[in-house]
Amino acid sequence: MLAARWQATNEAVRGLFGFDSTQFRQVVVLPQDQFRQLLKASSTEREALFQALFQTEIYSQVETALKDVAKALATTIRDQRNRMDILLQAAGKPNADAVDAQVADLSVQQQAQETKLAGLQAKEQAAAGQRQLAEAVEQRFTSVENANKVVAELQQRKSAIEADRQILAAARRTLMLVDSEQMLKRHSLPDSFWFKFE
Repeated sequence: MLAARWQATNEAVRGLFGFDSTQFRQVVVLPQDQFRQLLKASSTEREALFQALFQTEIYSQVETALKDVAKALATTIRDQRNRMDILLQAAGKPNADAVDAQVADLSVQQQAQETKLAGLQAKEQAAAGQRQLAEAVEQRFTSVENANKVVAELQQRKSAIEADRQILAAARRTLMLVDSEQMLKRHSLPDSFWFKFE
């Protein structure tokens, strides 16, 4: 029962002031001697009193740690700037802006060279296509030359074959005549008959 009232009181205080009963006692119900000390204290003493009153030691530790980190970062930045100045002097550049300007100029030159390279690559591809076309045409010419050679050989053979045909036709006619003569002789015609035709 007591626990329920305690929780209800704690919730009511939290709803009214925005903090719990412990925080309420620290902030609102200051012990009278501490309040008097607070009014009469110097700023350093007030800080120590608030630190004890609100238990802000952790915040002081965080603040100190952050100051140490900021100091270390400032030292690192200073050292890096010194190194950069030394490197700039060694490179013959007065400052980082001069380097940035040179980088921008080199970037423009690089883009121009990349554009030129792309154009050359396109020309190379076109030349490769032309070369393939020329090779195909050359193969066709070679095929035509070979076909012409075959035709020429056949033409040469044609005249020889034609001469052989004429000889063969003459031989056939002669054979027919010989056969006809032998047939006639077999039928015994008188020799006088044959002399008439000579």
